[in-house]
Amino acid sequence: MRGIIIRSATIFLTLLSLTTFGVWVAHFSNAQAKSPVTASEIIRLTNEQRLADGLLPLSVSPQLQLSAQKKAEDIVERNYWSHNTPEGEPFWVFVQDYDWRYLGENLAANFNTAEKAMTAWLNSPSHRANILNPLYQDIGVGISENIIVVLYGQQKTHLWESLLSHLLVPPILKLNVFWF
Repeated sequence: MRGIIIRSATIFLTLLSLTTFGVWVAHFSNAQAKSPVTASEIIRLTNEQRLADGLLPLSVSPQLQLSAQKKAEDIVERNYWSHNTPEGEPFWVFVQDYDWRYLGENLAANFNTAEKAMTAWLNSPSHRANILNPLYQDIGVGISENIIVVLYGQQKTHLWESLLSHLLVPPILKLNVFWF
């Protein structure tokens, strides 16, 4: 009789621990699956909002992705919070191999979901203007630790435009920039 009670108690405790562990894993998985902050999620939410406002979606630019990632990592490594570097350099110093006509930047920190970051930007007129700027065609998102950097842009499309820009206009004067 005593053996039956011990076996029953062992089975009960095993089932209880497995059930508790299963509930904990399910809860943890659901919490993780809710909406982690990823570049693809920021891009999806951006394009969702643009479509809702009658605008074309943005295309992912590998150059802007790389530039945004470099900027996010720089902010974390050098511990600053600004569109400009600690030396006062503007954000577009991170943008390479992307001959831009228009360029903008949104920054966010300490958001645990992409939805919360997007809501904050959409509630800010200047950040919303970047997201919904009809001049932008491309997007790149960089994330490092708790820092999100989004770059929006439009490349020059005509050879003459690119040549004139490089020959006649000093780089610092190319200021068709929206940044927030």
